[in-house]
Amino acid sequence: MSEPFASELTLLIEATCIATSSRSRAERTRRAAAAVVDWKLAFQMSQKNRVIPMVYDTLRSIEFESVPAAWRDEFEEEFKRCQRENLAHVRELLGILADLAARGLRASPYKGPVLALALYDDLGQRQFYDLDIVVEEGELDTVAEVMRARGFESGGPRDLADCEWHFVRKSDRTLVEVHWDLLPARHRKGYDIDSYWDRLVPLSIFGTEVEVLGPEDLFIVLCIHGGEKHRWVRLQMAADIARLFVAHPDLDWGVVLERAEGLGREHTVLVGAYLAWVLLDAPLPERVVRSAQTASIRAEVALTLERMARLDSGLPKYSEWRTHLARLDAAAIGRGTHPGAPLGLVRYLVTILRPEWTDRQALALPRPLEFVYWIYRPYRLLRAHGLALFKRL
Repeated sequence: MSEPFASELTLLIEATCIATSSRSRAERTRRAAAAVVDWKLAFQMSQKNRVIPMVYDTLRSIEFESVPAAWRDEFEEEFKRCQRENLAHVRELLGILADLAARGLRASPYKGPVLALALYDDLGQRQFYDLDIVVEEGELDTVAEVMRARGFESGGPRDLADCEWHFVRKSDRTLVEVHWDLLPARHRKGYDIDSYWDRLVPLSIFGTEVEVLGPEDLFIVLCIHGGEKHRWVRLQMAADIARLFVAHPDLDWGVVLERAEGLGREHTVLVGAYLAWVLLDAPLPERVVRSAQTASIRAEVALTLERMARLDSGLPKYSEWRTHLARLDAAAIGRGTHPGAPLGLVRYLVTILRPEWTDRQALALPRPLEFVYWIYRPYRLLRAHGLALFKRL
């Protein structure tokens, strides 16, 4: 599946895809590693996309054939550092949750070690650099007391726009983000935090039972967070979705699509589903694949792939977008589907001018005036890039 992509990106895709068998995985890994042109770039891309543990395990599966010794050592060192930091972070998380519970507070861990254990079934297979905890808004002052007692300092005032409060412990640079809602108000579109608390499910973290998002809610939230807030800038975000589909083969797509439509997020979740399917071999019902192969979703996924491939995550040129679109369509054909008619300049322009998370953060508008974002976004792009924006065409 992954042969159409550039060699360094191919290696990352192979490292994160859902393998069909150990033999085919090893053969595909061997081909991908042998084709790598620039191992420094492959390492930097692995760091930027936060897939070092998966790439390292993939390379170990072929006993590091074709990998220069210096870069083999770099991957191994980064892998071991990730293992140490992940273990320290999960210990800290369990300590915080225990202290909050002792004060009678309800708290739900989010992302980070929860995803590593719930989706990858291995704490060391997913990189993360902070801890996220959801609490009830009325308990924030007590939460702050608990955090200070554990040696944390407030990283600033409460961010009312993003509904989060950062705490930092300077001695080991541990960062904890305390949330009282999963989405900022202007991005919520009806997402009810009360229903979040009602639908939590149990998860065991090293023998300690905690409450976390159920698979349908988790899928939607991951798509909003990864797709809208971060524009799928890291391959790890698509890998999370792929692992969720494998961990929950009974995912209720009726519930997912109903909730997504109610939130105005059906496009967002279909982009996430298509990314995981076309790039990483994630299992997806045929009806969902058909729904996701629209012109707008294909165009956005091509834009996303370029963001993953670039170290600066910048806006791709039209020619680069066309190249990635052709590769994605080839991958879809390789999976037995027909992607649809070729897409051109108009679809590219519509895709890059679609209002994004940052546009809504920069300008607060009531829902009846949201069409203004389509005017505001070109203005922001021109202000940021100037005439260089036109060179991208």
